[in-house]
This record gives sequence, structure tokens and C-alpha cells, in this order.
Amino acid sequence: PEDIRELSSKQRRILANASKAVKKGGLLVYSTCSLEPEEGEDVAEWFLDQDREFRSVRPRVPERYIDRPPFARTWPDTDGMDGFFIAAFQRV
Repeated sequence: PEDIRELSSKQRRILANASKAVKKGGLLVYSTCSLEPEEGEDVAEWFLDQDREFRSVRPRVPERYIDRPPFARTWPDTDGMDGFFIAAFQRV
């Protein structure tokens, strides 16, 4: 749990800093190789709450990977690959 909180905090900083380089209309993809919601959905939702210049958009992935719309996730036990979380944001 301590590691997850630390990683989540670091990922929030990385995402916020990366967003500064995105032009109007540009896309920013946030992806982690973690199954923990604290490192995926929670960070993505935090970002949307913090930065009103971005809106969430559906990642360009097959529909079966859309887990909690509009976010995508893969699962090792059902998808035959590592677990990933994917979110996409567009600067408006």
C-alpha cells in the first residue's frame, strides 16, 4: 500500500508535467502496466479534476478492452497479455 501511494503520487506529477507539452486539440495517452486502480483510474480521474483544459476521450483500442468507459484495461488472465491501464485525454 505504501508503494502504491508513492507510485500514484509520482504518476500524477508525471502526467501533469507531460500535459504541459500538449497543444490545443492534441492527445495525451496515460498508460500503466499495473492492475491497481490507484495507479490507473484514480490518477486519470484526478487529472481530469485538476486540469479543465483536458477532456477524456476513448482510447483507440478494441471495444473488448474498454473496462470502465472511457478507460481501457487489459487483464493477464483473460487477455493473454500483461495487465495495462490506458486513458486518453484531449486538450480542448
